[in-house]
This record gives sequence, C-alpha cells and structure tokens, in this order.
Amino acid sequence: IEGLTIDLFKVENRFFGQSVTVTGLLTAKDILKSIIGKTTADLLLVPDITLDSENEVFIDNVTLKDMEESLGIQAKPIAPTPEGLLKGIIDGNRR
Repeated sequence: IEGLTIDLFKVENRFFGQSVTVTGLLTAKDILKSIIGKTTADLLLVPDITLDSENEVFIDNVTLKDMEESLGIQAKPIAPTPEGLLKGIIDGNRR
C-alpha cells in the first residue's frame, strides 16, 4: 500500500509480570505505556483477545473508548492472526 507506515511495539506485561507472554492477558494500561508518545499513527490495531467478548473492555476494566481517548486515535480490534492483521491494515487504509 503506497505511503503506508506501520509502527510495531513490544508490549511488556507489567500487570502479571514479564514472564507472562499470553497476548490475551495484556492490559490496556500496559499497551498504553508501550506506545504513548512513540507514534504518530492515526489507527491502533489491537488483538481482539485482549478484550471481552463484546470487544469493549480490557482485563483491567479500561474500555476501548478510554484507550482511544487517551491516545487521541481510533483503536480497532482485529483477529490475532496474520489474516486479521492484513485485514485490519487494508480496512484501516480505506478510512
């Protein structure tokens, strides 16, 4: 996709400890700590397994809307697969 820039961030699990490497146990606060002030992106793709079944609330009770407000950008849940990432990138580029 012409002109597309992607920032990837390693997110440390501070809530449960660095030895926990399960994506579904990442908190919104840990994600925010890893990216605030480090990107100029206008869209954040978030693995949907970090959210409840409604894709609204993280395990630390922070909502997706709260995350968007903290970052000032849209946050979109995606399937935690290569296909989900590609779909999120393509759909995000169509906005």
